[in-house]
Amino acid sequence: MAKYPVTYTCGHPGVLDLWGKEKEREQKVNYAERSQCPECSTNNEKVKTLNFQKEKGLPALTGSEKQITWALSIRFSLFEHLEKLERHFRDGKPKSGVETEFAKMQDIALTWIKAKQFESNASRWIDIRDYHYSTFFDKLNDHLRIEMKEELSKLKKDKLEK
Repeated sequence: MAKYPVTYTCGHPGVLDLWGKEKEREQKVNYAERSQCPECSTNNEKVKTLNFQKEKGLPALTGSEKQITWALSIRFSLFEHLEKLERHFRDGKPKSGVETEFAKMQDIALTWIKAKQFESNASRWIDIRDYHYSTFFDKLNDHLRIEMKEELSKLKKDKLEK
């Protein structure tokens, strides 16, 4: 193992403990010299996620400092999936004859999505860190099945009473 002094792009010095083939070590040193130091990189990521939180009007996360730091990054990366899902339901058009049911489904879906977007518990974001668009879509469909079953029962009951 060898120690290599490096100067990161942010100007901070550092020392890398590297092993392996000389060519691989040189590549790692070159990469480090084209990157920010770990501390600046972490701080920049935190600033970016906090600015995102402020821009979107999201609540501050609750939990330990370590959980919050991790969850901010997770929320930042997962938010794109939730926004895509929101657009899918907001911009959808109903088929003729089911406008009422579609509007109710749309309302339920958008409410569920907003609840996920505005989740403030850091541990919940950490729990869903591996979710993808399809995972959110499946979870929302499960929620809609339950909610719409109840809504359709109410609509049928109302129609029968009339």
